[in-house]
Amino acid sequence: MSKQLRCLCGEVLLDRLDDPEVTTLDGERMVFRRNTDFVLCFNCLRLYRVSGLREGVLESALYGHVTPAEEEAPSDGQPE
Repeated sequence: MSKQLRCLCGEVLLDRLDDPEVTTLDGERMVFRRNTDFVLCFNCLRLYRVSGLREGVLESALYGHVTPAEEEAPSDGQPE
């Protein structure tokens, strides 16, 4: 994948995402190799896993992502 990526809010996250590099908004090229590498949206502060962005599905790359089914599930008030 070699294209500019945008956050769900519309803000640009990265200028380029090439395996294994990303190009940040200021033109710096960085290598991300770990599953714990993240990109932060400076507009809305959403946090994205770089490994998820490489898979091409923006919503699943969100850190702390909750599916609509999980959102609607009744809570018993007990922590998991």
